[in-house]
Amino acid sequence: MGHYRLDGNDKPMRVGGVKYTIKVGIVYGAAQLLKDVRAMVAEAKGGRPLSP
Repeated sequence: MGHYRLDGNDKPMRVGGVKYTIKVGIVYGAAQLLKDVRAMVAEAKGGRPLSP
């Protein structure tokens, strides 16, 4: 989530991005939602872990 920007030492750092999303009036934290989706996909694939 977000995009990369170079810091003062020319190292990439992730900035910005989606923090929350809303569906049918319910607010979801994007980071937790992403973790939940990764877990659902891993379960559907037979428990094989996904890389973050």
